[in-house]
Amino acid sequence: VGVYCINFAAQFFGYEPEEVVSAVKVDYGVDVRSNMILKYKGGKTATLSSAIELSKIADAYVFGTDGFIRVPRFFSAKEFYIVKDGKEQLVEAAYIGNGFEEEITEACRCIKEGRLESPRHTHRETVDALRIIDGIRKENGIKFPLEYE
Repeated sequence: VGVYCINFAAQFFGYEPEEVVSAVKVDYGVDVRSNMILKYKGGKTATLSSAIELSKIADAYVFGTDGFIRVPRFFSAKEFYIVKDGKEQLVEAAYIGNGFEEEITEACRCIKEGRLESPRHTHRETVDALRIIDGIRKENGIKFPLEYE
């Protein structure tokens, strides 16, 4: 589930952090809890947390110098809030069903059009996210059974 918060951070900062610091808990070969700090150029920082073993809030916050954005259930948000000067503005962004339908609809659209990838989330972005995840795995000594030195 960590890929969701990595992709969320990348929407704001891209997939090129200068440094990644992480701590991961693994049980029975599964990463059940991850905490990550992604440091970007210009002093930008993404502090990320994911877990399948904990009951935790799934809100995302984007903090800036003039206010912040709060995204309830960021991985399937129906709205977000812009907070500035103590005032909160609701912005609705509804999705179909439980949120995965957009992914299915986009995949079907690309297949019908003969596309090999979606311009909304490219292969390059997938590879870049995996590069971050592989770095986190390496930092925490996590290897897949078929990996070689």
